[in-house]
Parts: sequence; C-alpha cells; structure tokens
Amino acid sequence: NPPYLTEIEFVDIEPSVKNYEPKSALVPADAHVESKAFGPYKEILDIAARALRSGGWIWFELGQTQPDWIQDYAKNLGQFNDLRMMRDMSRKYRFFCARKS
Repeated sequence: NPPYLTEIEFVDIEPSVKNYEPKSALVPADAHVESKAFGPYKEILDIAARALRSGGWIWFELGQTQPDWIQDYAKNLGQFNDLRMMRDMSRKYRFFCARKS
C-alpha cells in the first residue's frame, strides 16, 4: 500500500499505528506539496496504465481524502475499466481496484 495520509491526518492517527509504523510508510514525501497525498497514487496509476496487460488488475488501499480523486484520475487515464471503490468495516471507502482495458 502506498503512503496515504496527509500531514493533518497523521497528527490524529491512532497511537497503535503511529507508534509502530514509520512516518514515511504512512505519509508520502510530497504531502506538504500535495495536500491530499496524491503523489504515490499518480505514480502507481501511471505505471500501471503502461505496464499492466489487458485484463490485469490494480488494487490498493486509500486514505479518506482520496476516493473521488483516485477514481477520476484512473478514469481520465483512459486505460482502465471496471473501477471500484470498496468500503471497510466502518463503511468508509478504503480500497480501490480497476482493470486494465
């Protein structure tokens, strides 16, 4: 999973995560520039658009600020279909997947 938290979200994250995961695993290096932690997702989707074979799937975990943007970005790349957002046990969108056209 890519780092998916913004700097603001990191401040309020559960201690059970914050105290045991390195910050770099949770907050992307460009979080200060990309206030919604988009950088890793852009890179992953751009690479997947070029590298996946037709019919291949991409799956990853999301932060709470990313669902709408991720789906729009993947759709606008024009390389994916069957885009899906899935909820976690708290009913929050937490996972994204798409199939290469």
